[in-house]
Amino acid sequence: GRAVAETWMGMGIDGHIYGEVEEQMKISRCRDKTSCEESLFTILRVPIPEGSNKEWLEALTLADNFFSSVPKFVLALVDLLVKYPHKKWFYLAGCDTFILPRNVGKAVQGLDENELVFVGGHAGMHFGTLFLSGGSGLIFSRALAHKIAQDASFLLRSWMEKDGPRFRCTPCADVAFVHFSRILQGKMVERPCFYAFWPQYYISEEDGEVVWPWDQEAEEATSDERVRAFLSSCSRISVKRGGLGVAASKWWGRTNEKCEEPVAFHYLQPRAMRILHAHWNR
Repeated sequence: GRAVAETWMGMGIDGHIYGEVEEQMKISRCRDKTSCEESLFTILRVPIPEGSNKEWLEALTLADNFFSSVPKFVLALVDLLVKYPHKKWFYLAGCDTFILPRNVGKAVQGLDENELVFVGGHAGMHFGTLFLSGGSGLIFSRALAHKIAQDASFLLRSWMEKDGPRFRCTPCADVAFVHFSRILQGKMVERPCFYAFWPQYYISEEDGEVVWPWDQEAEEATSDERVRAFLSSCSRISVKRGGLGVAASKWWGRTNEKCEEPVAFHYLQPRAMRILHAHWNR
């Protein structure tokens, strides 16, 4: 979560990171290549709603395991709706997703936040069910977020005890949200520019080597040693072309081939997030 807090979540957006316990951590946000600012960032404990299911939800949601992912996402959405009731859209993503906030609005253009709709990319099939890949995140309309919040306890118990095992994918939040949407008579919309993998995955040229460009002048110009050390460690990242990315991009990259304004990438390690953050804030 630290890399998320130090990169794209620091771009003036209303966002939070949720976990099993509330925790404060020191972060350093480099808004440009000449200065960094240290501050405290709070990881929020996922709020558990009151009610007859509270004890069950608490044990399920606050567990530190993969099976807690669906209840964490659902209850985080509920909390975001409480914190920001007038927002039109709500974006959920994991801590290994890099988002470009300035491009998110384009992903929901032409859609009505008052309709029951959620948006994502890379539609695929799982046991006969069409779903949007949750790796690059999913965007929910305010109307759908309200419906999910109203029925959160019922939806979660049904998914964890019956529907998730039936789909053989209980921890799969993307499949779960499609199922919830169908129950609530919502719809999903596939849009381009949601990348289910890291940027290099989509390189489809012949085998060879490509080097990530870096601004050497910026590194030499700054007097901040923290920035200099960071820039130096990130310079000339070597990436191998070919392999799995070439074959997979024929399917996973089919809606992204001409996308020049990406919304998000998935499976990013902390160092890669910082590289992308610096690249798009040159």
